[in-house]
Amino acid sequence: MEKIFLIISGTLGENVIPRIHHLSQIESIYIFCFDQDKHKLWTQKYNKVKGVYSDIEPICDELKKTISQCSNDLVPMDIIKFESNSNQQKSVHELNKQEASFMYFQLLKQLLLRMEYSKDVRDEMIEECRLHYADNQTQLKYINEFHCNYNPSEALRWYSRECFLYQILNKACRTQDIDRLYKFRFFIKDLHNQLKQLQTEFFELVSDMGTRLTVYRGQNMSRNEFEKKLKNNVNGLLSVNTFWSTTLYRELAEGYALNGSDMESVLFQISIDG
Repeated sequence: MEKIFLIISGTLGENVIPRIHHLSQIESIYIFCFDQDKHKLWTQKYNKVKGVYSDIEPICDELKKTISQCSNDLVPMDIIKFESNSNQQKSVHELNKQEASFMYFQLLKQLLLRMEYSKDVRDEMIEECRLHYADNQTQLKYINEFHCNYNPSEALRWYSRECFLYQILNKACRTQDIDRLYKFRFFIKDLHNQLKQLQTEFFELVSDMGTRLTVYRGQNMSRNEFEKKLKNNVNGLLSVNTFWSTTLYRELAEGYALNGSDMESVLFQISIDG
């Protein structure tokens, strides 16, 4: 489901917001007006109203922060629940039947990673990005830089810049947009291979210490999603359908798990064996 970040005038907002505030698509609302004191009074009862502003620049700054947080929270994941039946787990046949979307996406990932690619595939992806950001000069500059300078050894650096690659690829994973994922297949493979190489190097470095790596991730989830995917599936299998950003520092991850009126704060602790 697409999220809406709404900028609206104070006078119009006073009439419109009571009618739309309950909609789940509305992520946050920003009031742009000349009389801040007047409109701060009636907006206090609407928790999706993030502020009342008389200047557009602070709205842009807040939007960047909110969109970054929202992107962090919109991580696609599948849950497979294991239930006891005469002390036996579900059969593979039952698992495949009930979790077809999970199995299909796993297969798609394996196919993308095993395919061989030519230079034309890279050009195809770049053209897709240019079409997507045709009216965004900032992102077009990033795309041109990528076109001229990209090297497979820099895949992770490009992804972590949170520019056009991060935005398009994450959305394609979240919505399971197969056509777009296919167009990004060479970059997905480069990113996967670099992460795999870094993992190998790390565990070779600490192999004598017998170290298990623990990382953390903080995010928010809607209460409905939290109940459905986590609370009701303790000991289930969780599969993340994108590249998951984590940190070694618990306190840093907790900063991304912010309280919200209709959200649950979630902290993932992940143990990784070599």
